[in-house]
Amino acid sequence: MKIVVAGQGYVGLPLAVRAAEVGHRVVGYDVDPHRVQQLTAGQSYVRDVASARLCAVLDSGAYSATADGAYAVSEVMIRPPDTGVFACPEPGKRDQQNHLAQAA
Repeated sequence: MKIVVAGQGYVGLPLAVRAAEVGHRVVGYDVDPHRVQQLTAGQSYVRDVASARLCAVLDSGAYSATADGAYAVSEVMIRPPDTGVFACPEPGKRDQQNHLAQAA
């Protein structure tokens, strides 16, 4: 199964790595190029994902990370994944309401 996970933070990265460990092809997208640089170097910044696990799925080719929005969109639009996950912070404001305009 092909999976795209948008957001490679404390929710998205563990999900993406575990899916890759069990045999799925996973593309992890994040808007932060520094995060993606760390990920592609095999350096995890998330407590629940050891760098050794990240390196294993990178080396196997089951996981790749990108900050390239055009590539991420092409992965979704041209070669649609079987599953897509948005693991992004919920934008909230003082009124405690969800403000999801940037997700639209």
